[in-house]
Amino acid sequence: LPRLTRTLSNIIYRKTKGNPLFVSQLMLALSKKRLLFPSLSRRRWEWDNEKIMSQKLPDDVAVFFTQSIADLPSDVRISLFHFSCFGASVEIAFVKTLEMALEMRGL
Repeated sequence: LPRLTRTLSNIIYRKTKGNPLFVSQLMLALSKKRLLFPSLSRRRWEWDNEKIMSQKLPDDVAVFFTQSIADLPSDVRISLFHFSCFGASVEIAFVKTLEMALEMRGL
């Protein structure tokens, strides 16, 4: 198996410099763009090296995340902006209470 994935792993490593967070996010992005996809008939993942190499991907994880956030729908970005005021995490109970309050007000 390593011989099958060597070219993809080399590309991913060059793009991410081995940053595990960047690797996982890049793999998800490639999957969403259908550049990395499961083949049920061959029972393995497939990809197109040339298409992946031709992608304009940032070399910096911060730029990558900034672009990923910019690609989100505006209502999701606005929600993330507001929730960021509460710190690194928000209890789900708080989110549900806020959601109910907004529904009661018709917002």
